[in-house]
Amino acid sequence: MNAIGFALNLTNRFAGSPLVSRLGLRKPAEKLAYTVTKQGFTALIKGQETLKNKRKNSSSSNPQKAESRSSLLFDLNLSDEQLMIRDNAERLAENLRTNAESAAKARQPSEQTWQESDELGMGYFVLPESFEGMEMAHASETWQLLTEELARGDMGQALALLSPVSAALCITRWGQPSLKKHWLDKLAESGRIQGTLAHQEPGTTQTQASLNCIAKAKSSGYRLNGTKTLVALSSTAEFFLVTAALSTKENGLFLIPRNSKGLTVSPTPAMGLHSADTGSLTLKNVDIPKDHQLNANSFCFQQWLSLSQIAASALACGTSQAVLDYTVPYCNEREAFGEPISHRQSVAFMIADIATELEGMRLLTTRAASRAERGDSCTREARLAHYLCCTKGMEIGTDGVQLLGGHGFIQEHPVERWYRDLRAIPLLAGSLII
Repeated sequence: MNAIGFALNLTNRFAGSPLVSRLGLRKPAEKLAYTVTKQGFTALIKGQETLKNKRKNSSSSNPQKAESRSSLLFDLNLSDEQLMIRDNAERLAENLRTNAESAAKARQPSEQTWQESDELGMGYFVLPESFEGMEMAHASETWQLLTEELARGDMGQALALLSPVSAALCITRWGQPSLKKHWLDKLAESGRIQGTLAHQEPGTTQTQASLNCIAKAKSSGYRLNGTKTLVALSSTAEFFLVTAALSTKENGLFLIPRNSKGLTVSPTPAMGLHSADTGSLTLKNVDIPKDHQLNANSFCFQQWLSLSQIAASALACGTSQAVLDYTVPYCNEREAFGEPISHRQSVAFMIADIATELEGMRLLTTRAASRAERGDSCTREARLAHYLCCTKGMEIGTDGVQLLGGHGFIQEHPVERWYRDLRAIPLLAGSLII
């Protein structure tokens, strides 16, 4: 396992080195990194399957022990595959934090950041094996882990980088064959498709019964009318996956190409998430073919919304972890009245509350992701996780600003940005899925 990890790290570093660009070997280097990553993960997965079979055979002689193990709710131990993905995501998260200020000013991640994200291979994780992918489209726990890690670096850039992945996940899971053929071929070729999700509407938070965007069936397809807001990658997305209510009182997910007649995209800078390039969509008599609706026979809006609530919860956990990681050393180093302010009980208790609430947020999110990965109903668990992450995430952002005092209010320290980003968690259900 260590040899595989060393090879993966070596090839990823080589693919991202400036020397590769100067020699004009960027594409071959990225292909090499992808090939090594795929073979390494394939070896790990086969090794884990062999180990699971051995454990299964050994437990067959002890049915009582096997039954107690199968009844566990979820396993908090990470697999070797997840550990390597997290390690690579951790390096990208550090770059996101370093470039957070410049990305916020530019309203989008830099091209270098996009290249580093492509080198992580998230697009290939989504692809099924028939498209030379990793067949990880349903690995909800792994996607939760990766989403949280990137949000620890910067939530706005994480939302931007993960939006194309979420769009690819939707197409892989529920897309019509024609959609899969077109977009997954493109994803296999380039490692990324520039798509995003559009669910949030002006007004109250959307539920299954309250979408104002309407899709009316026609003989040749569908006609959509409505408005969406807080849409990531608004200025660069090639297509939008839009939620809309059908005349049958059911909700569906529709792929709207950017060049569709009647679609207007406008930037809408928000309080937070500056680097996510948020904007609004106005759909006025937008006509699309029938195959641009994600498969009505297999698509379940409530399942999609639950997966999205888990993703939003993971974003909250990652950014809250960033707040905790920053405030602890600050309070240990900042002195008042001749001693660190962390020696004051009010400060120490506030930090302890942040750490405690964060563990609860992460556990609920992990439980929901675990049920989703097993194919069990996770509606209740996803709602509980999202509710806790909305309320406690905003409290953690507020406490982070409070712990830094006057420094928490100025842009010299990143806590004010995390506070603004965490305020958006209630609005991000529908922006990503895992």
